[in-house]
Amino acid sequence: MNKGINRENKDRLFKFIFGNENNRHRINLYSTTLQKFPLPKLVCFYNGLTEMDDKVILHLTDAFDTAMGEPDVEVKVTMLNINYDKNTELLNSCQVLQEYAWFIDRIRINQEEMGELAEAVESAIHQMSDEALIKPFILANKAEVKRMCITEYDEAQTMAMFKEEGRMEGRMELLFDFVQRKIISVEEAAKQANLTVEDFNLKLADYRKS
Repeated sequence: MNKGINRENKDRLFKFIFGNENNRHRINLYSTTLQKFPLPKLVCFYNGLTEMDDKVILHLTDAFDTAMGEPDVEVKVTMLNINYDKNTELLNSCQVLQEYAWFIDRIRINQEEMGELAEAVESAIHQMSDEALIKPFILANKAEVKRMCITEYDEAQTMAMFKEEGRMEGRMELLFDFVQRKIISVEEAAKQANLTVEDFNLKLADYRKS
């Protein structure tokens, strides 16, 4: 392993994050002692239709296949539910976020009543208070906002239809890859796939032909 190259790449990354004007914490990039970094916090918003708690901690390791052992890295993300009937304290503390949550909720209500999504979005825009901080932005970008809402809705429907099928196909492809690279045995892969060894070998043969 070329330590010089690794040190160079590390220096570039550190300089990008903490160098020059970004280095408000006066971190010595070349110190031989342990340097203290700013505490990282990762947050994402959720406004989907599946019922979720106000706050959920997501773990990157949940996406790993632990059949091969314990992962060496972990990342936690705080997911905040910003649906209109959730996280009242958070929404009340941020008017723009509250207005956005109301807008999405109103589109859903209108869509149930009208049936046509494009009309539901148009109606929600008209129903929005003139005092809303986000209304000038929405009106100035009306076509783009409508397109985004419709596109995200269609994508959510499509993903819901293929989610389970795609998850299984992806897992099978991963098992096929592990077997071909001799990372795991056919017997272990068949067990992970809840298949007999014979059935797994048949699917593996079809996969190799594709």
